[in-house]
Amino acid sequence: METKMSNAIDDWQAAEYLGISVQTLRNWRSKRRGPAYLKLGRCVRYLRKDLAKYRCENRIDPKK
Repeated sequence: METKMSNAIDDWQAAEYLGISVQTLRNWRSKRRGPAYLKLGRCVRYLRKDLAKYRCENRIDPKK
């Protein structure tokens, strides 16, 4: 069974996955926006499933 931390990535990898800058991701965190994240002490990690969910929730279908 996989642990949550083995499926977690840092903010650099998360920003690349979302196609945004690391600074944008950090700004979102400070404003309590963006995808869910884990914080253990000073360490911030993102679960891949949370990033995928965030991308899907922010998808815009121009046909609607």
